[in-house]
Amino acid sequence: MDKKSYCTNNLTEAHFYGDRYAVTNNTAEEQVTEFYDMKGNSKTLTLKPYEIKWIKEK
Repeated sequence: MDKKSYCTNNLTEAHFYGDRYAVTNNTAEEQVTEFYDMKGNSKTLTLKPYEIKWIKEK
């Protein structure tokens, strides 16, 4: 499976918008996820309840 613009935690989502990613926590609880960018690089993120983290493409 290709892991591009992908989160390992199914309670989170990653969306790619041309030059940045929106990684979203869809729950009322803090979530930890492994986020993969379009190049397959990964980063561990901790998201607060309902938080959206914007990550700039490198």
